[in-house]
Amino acid sequence: MAEGKHSLSYSTFLGYDKGEDGKLVVNRKEAKVILLIYNLFLKGYTFYQIKKELERREIKASCGGNRWHQRVIHGMLTNEKYMGDALLQKFYTTDFLTHKQKKNNGEIPQYYIEGDHEPIVSKEMFNAVQNELKARQESINKYAGVNIITRKLVCGKCGGSMRRVTVHSKDKYHGYRYRRVNRYAGSRDCDMRIVREEYIKEEFVKAVNEVIKNKKGIIEDAKAILKTLDNTK
Repeated sequence: MAEGKHSLSYSTFLGYDKGEDGKLVVNRKEAKVILLIYNLFLKGYTFYQIKKELERREIKASCGGNRWHQRVIHGMLTNEKYMGDALLQKFYTTDFLTHKQKKNNGEIPQYYIEGDHEPIVSKEMFNAVQNELKARQESINKYAGVNIITRKLVCGKCGGSMRRVTVHSKDKYHGYRYRRVNRYAGSRDCDMRIVREEYIKEEFVKAVNEVIKNKKGIIEDAKAILKTLDNTK
């Protein structure tokens, strides 16, 4: 890595193939998907909305399936390789017998290579996305309370974050409701009404019961996902 040599799982890394010299080579068909994701995000789409749009267009995910995951989309929007650079040794192996890996938080050296390969997005677009990610996170933090549901609840219609608000604070009808954060920024693109906290708790209990009832199938799905993620060929 100190010499700038690196590899990745090409079978699950969307946008690039392995060239004859070992360098990353742009996959033109997949690159269009990467650009679509970046453009949708800069247009104001949430991770959830991008996920739904990709599935609506029947675009295959990096694992080859039809379902997209929001964390995968976030990873694509923050991966410097799409602008032609490469940060090496983001993770390191702590146990060579179990192949257990840990995120590198300064325990061992990292190496950053500028212009390592052909970019898919420009540095300007990549930096614009990072600025937008930071701005959205600051907006969520601004309105986030100490309640455990906050920061985890999103609107089922538009995917926007929900904020906890107090109602009737001085009378017997005192309680809590949830509203979309960007309603306070003047957005009127979603007609989601406020939601009672009691209703959210009831639905949470139902969801947990469903997980318990179907835990065998969920565990099998998780094992299949882990098997795919552990494939380093």
